[in-house]
Amino acid sequence: VGLFLRGRLPSSISVVGLSATLAPGKDTEAVCASLGLFHGCYRMIRRTNERPNIQISVQILTHGLAGYEFPDLLPFLASGRKAIIHFQSLPTLFRCYVYLWRIQPSTANKLRRVRMYHSLCPPAYNEKTIQLIDGDPRCQIILATIAFSNGINARSLLDSISLAPAKTLDILVQDKGRLARVPDALGRGIILVSKTTLTLAEKRIKSLSNPLPLLPTKKSKGGRKSKTANSMNSAMAQFLTESHCYIAFLNKHYQNPPLSTSSLDCIAANRALPCSLCLQRSEQNLDFPAPPDTPRFPPLAAPDSSSKPANSSSKSRLTRDERKLAKKHLQKFGTRLQQLEHKRGRFLEHPRSLFLPSSIQSTLLDKMLSISSLSDLQSTVHTWRHRDSHCMSLYQVILEIQTEIGVDRDEAREARNAAARAKRREKRKAEETEDDEEEADEDGEDDASENDEMDVSRNPSKKAKHTPLDDLTNTTKTRKKPEPQRSAALIAQEYGPGYKTRVRR
Repeated sequence: VGLFLRGRLPSSISVVGLSATLAPGKDTEAVCASLGLFHGCYRMIRRTNERPNIQISVQILTHGLAGYEFPDLLPFLASGRKAIIHFQSLPTLFRCYVYLWRIQPSTANKLRRVRMYHSLCPPAYNEKTIQLIDGDPRCQIILATIAFSNGINARSLLDSISLAPAKTLDILVQDKGRLARVPDALGRGIILVSKTTLTLAEKRIKSLSNPLPLLPTKKSKGGRKSKTANSMNSAMAQFLTESHCYIAFLNKHYQNPPLSTSSLDCIAANRALPCSLCLQRSEQNLDFPAPPDTPRFPPLAAPDSSSKPANSSSKSRLTRDERKLAKKHLQKFGTRLQQLEHKRGRFLEHPRSLFLPSSIQSTLLDKMLSISSLSDLQSTVHTWRHRDSHCMSLYQVILEIQTEIGVDRDEAREARNAAARAKRREKRKAEETEDDEEEADEDGEDDASENDEMDVSRNPSKKAKHTPLDDLTNTTKTRKKPEPQRSAALIAQEYGPGYKTRVRR
C-alpha cells in the first residue's frame, strides 16, 4: 500500500502515517521504507498505546477447542456485559455459535442475542451487526474473526475474549483495542490459551536463545502441517511466557513513554486495573459489573451434569494433598471476601468463618471436579448467603483449582509413565543380557563338543580297541521284499466314482 500511494503522489505532498501497533525496530523500518521515509528524512512521534481502562488477563483453557462445547466462556458471558469473541478459524466460530444457540432457553430470541461477523456473512448483515452493538441493548455477544480487528468503532463493547491467541502480538493488541471506547468504562481483555500453546511458546523462546537450522515441517495424517515452535510469532511467545507483568511487557515492546513508569508492574505503577499476573500477587478482587441500563438476560445454562451417569472413580475425587490445596484456596477466597465486604461497610459484625462456612467448603471439596458450569455451582451452594453477589468470583476460584489440579495430575502421570518406560527398558536390557549369556554358554558347549570330536579324530588310540579273536566279518544287508504290483483295474477303481454306475442295455 505504501509503495502504491507514494508512487502516485508528488514529492511536494507530505505523508503522515498513523498506527497503534508499530513496534520499534524492524517493523518501523519496514513501514517507513514502504512509504519512502528514510532515516533522517522524517519525524517520528511515538505516543503510548496503553489503555488504562482495560485489564489484560491470560487464562488456561479447561476444555479443548476441537469439540462442540466451550464452557470456559460462560463465566464471562453470564455477567450480561457486551462481549466480542475472537476466533482464529471459521469452523471453531461455527461450532461455538451452535453451542451458544443450544444452551440458550427455548423462549429466548437467539438470533438477537448472538450474532456473527466474518467475511462469509453478507456485507449488509455485517453492517447491521455493527449498528446493533450500540443500538440494541439485547444484542450481547458477537462472534468475529480478524475482520473485526481494525477500523471498527463499537462504543458499547466491554469484554474481548480471544479463544486461542492471535497469530501476532499486534493483532492481539488491535483486538483488545475495540473495547471500552467510553473513558469511564471498564474493559476486560481475556486471552484463553491451551496448555499445548504454552508449551509451544516455551519451545519458541528456547529456540530464540539457541538457534538451530530449521527442519522441514511434518505433515499430519490429514495432510495438514502440524504446529511447530518455529511457526509461532516470537513476540507472541514472549508475551505468553511472561511471568511478571503483561502490561509492563507490552509497554517495553512498543516503547510506550515514559518508560520510567510504564515499564513498572501494575502494583508498582499503581494501575487501577492490574493484569492477571499482578492481581494474583496483590490478592485484590476486581468486579466488572454490567452497566445499569443492561437488560436481564436469560441464563446460559450448560448441559446439566446430573443427567450424566455418576462417576465414582478416583478421577472424580480429590486426593488428600489435592484436598488440602483446594481448601487453602477456598480459605483465601473467604478472607478476600471478608476484606471486600468490610471495605464496602457491610457485614462488619460477621467473623471470617461466616463468609464461606466450613459446611460450604466441605460440599465444594466433595464436588470440586464435578462442577463444570456456573449453574452447577449455584445449585451446589444454594444455601450460601453470598451466592447472588459473589458466585461468579467463587466460580473463577474453582476453575483455577481445577486447572492447577489438572496440571499436577498431568505432571504426575508423565512422571509415572517415564518411570514405567525406564523400568521396561531396564527389564529388556536385563533379558538381553541373560540371552547373551545363554548364547555364550551354548556356544561354549558346542565348542567343547567339537573339540572332543576333533580330539577323537586326531587320536585314533582313543577308539574302542578289538582283540585278535573278535569276529569282524561284515554281515550282509537284508533286502526288503518289493511290494506286489497292482493291476490296472484296481488303480482305475480308485480314481472312479464312488457310486455304482448305470449299465446301458
